Amino acid sequence: MAAGPVQSNTLYQTGSLAASPPDGNFTSVRATDTPAAAGAVTTLATYDVPPATTIRMAGGRKFMSQFVLAGGGVMTTGNLTLAVEHQDGSRTIFFKSAFVTFGSLAAQADDLFKPAYTTTVYASGARGDKIVVLADDGGTAIDVSLAGNTIVLPYDYRIG
Repeated sequence: MAAGPVQSNTLYQTGSLAASPPDGNFTSVRATDTPAAAGAVTTLATYDVPPATTIRMAGGRKFMSQFVLAGGGVMTTGNLTLAVEHQDGSRTIFFKSAFVTFGSLAAQADDLFKPAYTTTVYASGARGDKIVVLADDGGTAIDVSLAGNTIVLPYDYRIG
């Protein structure tokens, strides 16, 4: 059977990650705050690539992200990492930057201010790959229950 056409979709999570159900389409999201420990990498969200599906996160494609700390302020300590996690636990990173570089979500509504994937990566359901959103909170906990948390990751995919 031939592979299907290339299609586009978006991984997203908006508002409280602890909501039941959460407002997003990740396979799983973190329901408790990050540990407030600089250097500790915490998984915020995971998407298990479906069998027979290949996802492409294209370098240069813009995305939106904002995570908030207790009290509602925008995270400015630590960093965000977007990666493909393989079955053996290794990761292929396609974006990593300090939270302070994101600014406010209002600014990111303007395409000029959105960050972009720094390299093109592929994730394969046949290989058991996952798309992961990772955070080192830099010593200030991300409050996952607050409404200001948002991440929007566009991608292309092919089934077959």
